[in-house]
Amino acid sequence: YVRKSPSDVDPETRLKLLQKMVDNLLDRSLVDKIYVSVSSLASSPFNERDLNKTDEIMKKLKHVTGYTPGKAILQHID
Repeated sequence: YVRKSPSDVDPETRLKLLQKMVDNLLDRSLVDKIYVSVSSLASSPFNERDLNKTDEIMKKLKHVTGYTPGKAILQHID
């Protein structure tokens, strides 16, 4: 799971930071699925994250299973 906090960072920088986090997770962990929250607070419940879908960034991310509002991530947890 990769999450980026809300900030004033431009979308292209946010994309680069998220992709670096995804790449690091793939390189350092034995994961086969990665979910991303493009802009959410750590304290917000999963079902309230990324309600304003950030499709443009998600389309450009590589090696990502999906994004999180709660149902998307919770359906795939084994």
